[in-house]
Amino acid sequence: MVNTQTTSDIDAYSCNYVNDMKPQVLYNNATGSNGSITLSDYIYNYESIKIYYRNNDNVYNSLDIYIGKQNVTRVFSMGSWTSSNNIMYFKYKCSTMNGKSISNYGSTPYIEYYQSSSGISWSGNNNLIYIVRVEGYK
Repeated sequence: MVNTQTTSDIDAYSCNYVNDMKPQVLYNNATGSNGSITLSDYIYNYESIKIYYRNNDNVYNSLDIYIGKQNVTRVFSMGSWTSSNNIMYFKYKCSTMNGKSISNYGSTPYIEYYQSSSGISWSGNNNLIYIVRVEGYK
């Protein structure tokens, strides 16, 4: 095998393109946070953001948000469900993302419902969604 190097603009572009596809970890916390978090970089430096989160039952999920390298506030929701003893629990949270922060949106942006044989009921304003990791994609 011959080891070669190149100074070709096309090869340099290809290498940069591959590097840009790798996510930049902006936040990482195995336990997660259900409050405000601070990211290591501004969201508008990225085309898209991927948020990994879990609920209080350790059911994990993720959400992709297109940013388009724009400096605007994004409002988004995260949800999950769990099943226990023939009851389905639905847990939702509305958050906002701007600059280097992700925060809960409004005074009570979270809610939990459950569905049983008697129908759907409200469980309360329980903040049960925890962000565990945020990645940025250029």
